[in-house]
Amino acid sequence: MCYALLFVIISFLLHPSVSSPADSASPPVRRKVVVIGGGIAGAATASFLGDYGDIDVTVVEGNSHLGGRVFSTAWTPEIGASVYHDVNAYMASFVKRLNLTTALPYAGGGTMGLWNHSSHSVVFATSPGDLMTMGRSLWRYGRDALWMQRAREAMVERLLAIYPKQEEGTSYETAEEMLEDLGLAPFLTMSLTEYLASFGVRTEEQGGVLLQEMVRALCCINYGQDETINALAGCVALKGRGKELHGVVGGNKRIVEGLLKAHDVRTNARATHISRDEYTKLYKIQLSNGESVSDVDAIVVAAPWETANLTFHGMPADFSPPQQPSYVTTHVTFVAGVINATYFDADTGADDYHTMLIRVDRGGPFRSLGKTRHFHASQSVYKIFSDNKVHDEYLRHVFSDVVEVYRFTWQGAYPFLAPLKKTSEPPAHFFSLGFNIFHVSALEYAVSTMETQSIAARNVALLVRREFLRHNRTIIPPRPKTWWRWWNNEL
Repeated sequence: MCYALLFVIISFLLHPSVSSPADSASPPVRRKVVVIGGGIAGAATASFLGDYGDIDVTVVEGNSHLGGRVFSTAWTPEIGASVYHDVNAYMASFVKRLNLTTALPYAGGGTMGLWNHSSHSVVFATSPGDLMTMGRSLWRYGRDALWMQRAREAMVERLLAIYPKQEEGTSYETAEEMLEDLGLAPFLTMSLTEYLASFGVRTEEQGGVLLQEMVRALCCINYGQDETINALAGCVALKGRGKELHGVVGGNKRIVEGLLKAHDVRTNARATHISRDEYTKLYKIQLSNGESVSDVDAIVVAAPWETANLTFHGMPADFSPPQQPSYVTTHVTFVAGVINATYFDADTGADDYHTMLIRVDRGGPFRSLGKTRHFHASQSVYKIFSDNKVHDEYLRHVFSDVVEVYRFTWQGAYPFLAPLKKTSEPPAHFFSLGFNIFHVSALEYAVSTMETQSIAARNVALLVRREFLRHNRTIIPPRPKTWWRWWNNEL
């Protein structure tokens, strides 16, 4: 008995236990978070976490450049995400904070034309003036144009309710919880066509052409899909037009680069292997460049999970990766040259519009063709989105002179956004995967924009902060040594 008591006393003296309650008055230990992915989602997450003041953020990016889907090269503007809207509070705040200059994303005064490949004609064109555009819309589409606007605003108003909620600190474990709270969940099982019809917009069978022209065109240019996408994503696509849209001069990648200046950023450093210490619950992340990041409190995956291609070691048996949507492949072609205006419309000329959009021809040669604000070799630069590669032979028809061509293929440009099946228990898409691992892209199955990624990033930052406050240990204790392990010097 005496030997047992002596054993306990010696063990306590050599290795005192975890700090006492009195220690809680000491300054808190700074937390360390690693964000995987250097795109807009990763940059926004790092920015929101950094605002708390007691979290150190390291961002790891596998590519040599930052930006993710916000990407441009020396003479090719905005290969990926091109614009944000007036109502996008987070994007607007980033631009203001970084003191960036914005401009209309395309040349031509913010006008737009709808192109019918089958009839080889422009069927509708906006005007630089809003009143003229509204008059043209009413002339061609009648009251359907008004019902579309009413339906769109009703949906967007629900989405905008997220900002005051997040300012109050509201966070959500799953994307479904967020959408349910905003009153948006029912619209994920409804197509855009069905939603607009509920507001009185006529279908083609009822004599309307708005769905097959304007609606299809905007869904095509924004998501590479048509009017059958879910109602939420569809209304977001319909929101963007003309002077309401903005792009950063020098490329939207400047937003990402600016937000990440205050943080530890590693490029050419893909996260490959993540191990979790059984006792401290801290993580070590191995990078593809041979470096590693240790003693990490939380991990935020701010990239599509499948493309992140992570492997884990030491995770509990009930840890499981998140569900991921399928993604649309988009071919992007930049052409420095002179447009052949008569190819599109001999009476008007394509240069009068900033974008040509496919109307009915889902299999047409391009989704959109736009004249950008940029020049290369003294020639205007045009940007083409298409389902397949645009070959040189076709370009020789569209352009009277081609100086240079740059092609890029986005394997994961946008998620497929078809309406969900109506099931009694829809699968959950988790922002919080448990064990201090978080996933920003949980919202992508429903809608995908730079702003909704920023909304998801703010939600994840709130979840991380809540988790840290819930388990507010001021000192991470050293691994305790049992008498036997101490005697054998195993630790």
